[in-house]
Amino acid sequence: MHQALINEVSRRLKEVVFSILSLFPKLDKERYSSYFHRYPEIRCEKNLLISPTFNARSNLMAYVGVPSPLLKNCDFVIDVSGDAVGETYGFKNTIYRISYLNLIKNLKKKLIFAPQSLGPFTYSKFVFKRLLTWAEIVCARDSLSYRYLYELGLDNFLKSADLAFLLNQRESNLNKKYLEEIRHQNGTKIGLNLSFLMERYVSWSGHKSNVVELGVKLCKKMWRTFGDVTLIFIPHVFGPEKSKDDRMVGKMIYERLSKGSKRKFILVEEEMTHEEIKAIILDLDLFIGSRMHACIGSASVGTPFINIAYSDKSLGLVRDDFELPMCQVDIRNIKDEQEFVHKILAHVKFALSHKEEIKETLRSKSFKFGRMAEKSIDEICEILKD
Repeated sequence: MHQALINEVSRRLKEVVFSILSLFPKLDKERYSSYFHRYPEIRCEKNLLISPTFNARSNLMAYVGVPSPLLKNCDFVIDVSGDAVGETYGFKNTIYRISYLNLIKNLKKKLIFAPQSLGPFTYSKFVFKRLLTWAEIVCARDSLSYRYLYELGLDNFLKSADLAFLLNQRESNLNKKYLEEIRHQNGTKIGLNLSFLMERYVSWSGHKSNVVELGVKLCKKMWRTFGDVTLIFIPHVFGPEKSKDDRMVGKMIYERLSKGSKRKFILVEEEMTHEEIKAIILDLDLFIGSRMHACIGSASVGTPFINIAYSDKSLGLVRDDFELPMCQVDIRNIKDEQEFVHKILAHVKFALSHKEEIKETLRSKSFKFGRMAEKSIDEICEILKD
């Protein structure tokens, strides 16, 4: 999302300088410098607002007219939270978001919500309505978020689409070897993305699931059911901690496979831009992903996908906007591993047998969503010009 936002705004407004508030500024400085080598004016700063003490002190200082050192040099704040504005991640996160947005309001900074998922709003409804009303514009990337904002009674929001639809696929030296290996494979080629994040939302018979064991069972069942299949494990998030790095899941699954199975399992290990990952997904027959943006990457290049959903943001996009409920499995409503594997296989069978119809739907919808995302960028740029 950051990559697409900065690319598109910088293309329209050459004089804009970006300062990214990051929890890992050293890492992100290196990462963003490779993404945005044409724009050396992008800075990465330590996001101190995550500290409750700093946040509270900054709010108090702003209330009496003392600017925060973290935001004093900016004219606008563009929020790219993803889906954190609302009650999705519990009471603690809700309070943090309220405090952070209240600080921006107290500092009288112009606030823009880039396309993202927002809500739900129940106990926090009154406070979020007051804070969101302060914004210049609020862009909702899915129908469910749009409904939440409509129910708040706002008049400064618009229906948009995820900015990831604006990223193009790109072949490079990093993804070249994987593309060559995939193209030399016979049979069906299916991408797979699983993350440790799934374990937070799934429990079988009262105990947490093990995503690696789940992945191994799914792989073995896929080969037994569909025969000549090559599975390509495609990470979407690369750290910074091992617990957040999708590659760790792929490596642990690979280690548990037999020698013969490993020949039909390709593990993408290098960190890449999402444009480079899209080029890999483009060469597949089907993609199975637990990360919503990985599925958006698949949709935007016309590759049929199965979304392993564990949040409302995925449901809003796939079920309501793409109108492809048969391409989604909500793991929060599954009772055990056997049901999970059975449902994934049933959806894979459907997607492969209706591949051309799904591709046509994805091409049509992705074009539409790309235009909607561009429109929201145009609206944001008009605000920045003022």
